[in-house]
Amino acid sequence: MLVHIQVDQSNNPHFESFLHSLQESKLLYYASELQKILDLPSLLELEEALRRAMEVCRSQHLELAEHFKPVYRCEETGVVKDWKLSPLAWCLVLINANPKHPEVSRMQLALIGKSFNGQ
Repeated sequence: MLVHIQVDQSNNPHFESFLHSLQESKLLYYASELQKILDLPSLLELEEALRRAMEVCRSQHLELAEHFKPVYRCEETGVVKDWKLSPLAWCLVLINANPKHPEVSRMQLALIGKSFNGQ
């Protein structure tokens, strides 16, 4: 006979570390990469798009930590704040960025086009 034992791992630091690593492995992109793609002088210009993307996740009851993580990176100029993003967060930030940028407006139109074409 097969017996399933339920073990509470909530206080196990090794289990928590494993879950944290698993969660972080899904954060594939840096917001600073978007900054370079959009040719923005600073990450501050993406802050509004990040805020809106997080609002989308909150309104849909998605766990923010699964999609956004603030990080600090060393660069030639010193330590700078950045964000690690999931693929979903990457897209949400991009479509919530300034639509005057050709890459942003192209992505917005592509998503709308796919919606209407059933793709």
